[in-house]
Amino acid sequence: MPTSVSPPSAAGLSVTVAARDQLGIIASLAHDIWNRYYPSIISKAQIDYMLRQRYSPDALAERSTARGTTLLIAWLGPLAVGFAVLSVPEDAPDEANLDAFYLHPDHHRRGLGTVFMEQVVAHLEDQPRQILVLNVNRKNITAINFYFRQGFTIRSAVDVNLGGGYTGDDFIMERPLP
Repeated sequence: MPTSVSPPSAAGLSVTVAARDQLGIIASLAHDIWNRYYPSIISKAQIDYMLRQRYSPDALAERSTARGTTLLIAWLGPLAVGFAVLSVPEDAPDEANLDAFYLHPDHHRRGLGTVFMEQVVAHLEDQPRQILVLNVNRKNITAINFYFRQGFTIRSAVDVNLGGGYTGDDFIMERPLP
């Protein structure tokens, strides 16, 4: 479970592309983050379903081999504190997708999220993309407000079939890339 003794410096955050043998780190982070953060937004059954479908080691391994997909890990020294998933869809040449962006709640409100977002966006510098797009649960006010501060705006509201009888009540948000 990511913790730190003293408040970390935002400048000490680094982001690396996840190696295949680090997918368990992402799975562990996802399990801890979702179980701590999402019970006030979605049911425990949906949390468990989403973790199995998207963030199990097998699901992450499959995702990591998808064309145009990059899994990233945020580090404070040797401590993994967050992860992100970027993809560049072939059917939307001007857009990149931020399919996941999670920072452990122990590290919120310290400026790390902004540094993390800047470093994630930097991974797109060699892409001819102009817009970064993400989905966020409409009840996730904390994340929505963070994304507003990062320059995102709401494009639309959608109901996404997540499978397993679950629906995501999301906003699609976007921001221009530098």
